[in-house]
Amino acid sequence: MSRLLQHASVEELICTGAEWLTCLDVLPLHEHRGVREAFCTQIHCFTWKHVLQGLLRGDEETITDSDRELEMLGRLRDALSMSESSDITQTLLETVAEVARAAQGRRKLLFFSLVLLLERLDNEEVSLRVMSVNLIHKVAANGCCAAGTDILQVCPSSGCLLAGVC
Repeated sequence: MSRLLQHASVEELICTGAEWLTCLDVLPLHEHRGVREAFCTQIHCFTWKHVLQGLLRGDEETITDSDRELEMLGRLRDALSMSESSDITQTLLETVAEVARAAQGRRKLLFFSLVLLLERLDNEEVSLRVMSVNLIHKVAANGCCAAGTDILQVCPSSGCLLAGVC
């Protein structure tokens, strides 16, 4: 998937956009965990600028790259809201965390990915709450927040997450 998207031109992505968007809608909710996990490892491809420009079309004068990123993330948000299985929700949370890791300085994409993870902290299932905390910590610890953004930081002494300065 990544090689196809990496080497496809915007024009090719426009022609095949419906199929790629179907992948973005269907694969995160697939019944087989292996398929969902494989897609999770490839989600970063959907954050590339030329891919977003080819797949998520709109009025070119008013739609920004940030709007396209949020539209892509909105599809994952919709999948999270439709998920009825704890197993599917777990892989969706992992997918959202991968998007956060791929944000690389794009503040809105990182912020709203973290919001999707934070929203699961009030889930009735303890395993999903714990997973959300662990994924948020991973995103912050992997240096995604150090790439020009200061949304979250990990305190070196205590290991806790901080919003701002320690």
